Amino acid sequence: MKKKYDWNFIQSEYNNGMSHSQLRNEYGVSSRAIFLAKARGEFISRNKSDAGNLHNLTKEPIKHTEEFKLKQRDRIIARYEAGWMPKAGAKWLDKKQYNWKRNTKRFQYTNLKGTISHYVPDFWVEELNSYVEVKGYETELDRCKWSQFKDPLVVWKRKELTAMKLL
Repeated sequence: MKKKYDWNFIQSEYNNGMSHSQLRNEYGVSSRAIFLAKARGEFISRNKSDAGNLHNLTKEPIKHTEEFKLKQRDRIIARYEAGWMPKAGAKWLDKKQYNWKRNTKRFQYTNLKGTISHYVPDFWVEELNSYVEVKGYETELDRCKWSQFKDPLVVWKRKELTAMKLL
């Protein structure tokens, strides 16, 4: 049976300063998976004192290996190709009886580091004649993507999602 996580890699990222929360956000590792890996001896957590000391020492961003970046890219592409979608937006579109489809088309853009990345808006909605992005918040990277996006795009941020009663 293929393992879902490479615990040696995750342990090394953790040892280099990532927190449990960062591991969950970056690699999709659940709290339960970490708990079970600790029980099996595949993952060793820091004690609170070490964590506090590490936090004060690590102010520089973690540098990922090229191998990790490629694995992460492939995981994201596979997720989108498998039809991953933001469910709240889909339910709202269905409720309004809009004709929509999950978008899988990837658009190139130049990211904040000046390299080529890909952006996949969430939906294509016929009635809006537009792509729709469901985004409760926005980041500098989001603004970078959106500024280069040439097709019609509607972004539903916190204000819109609250008005639509999705938040």
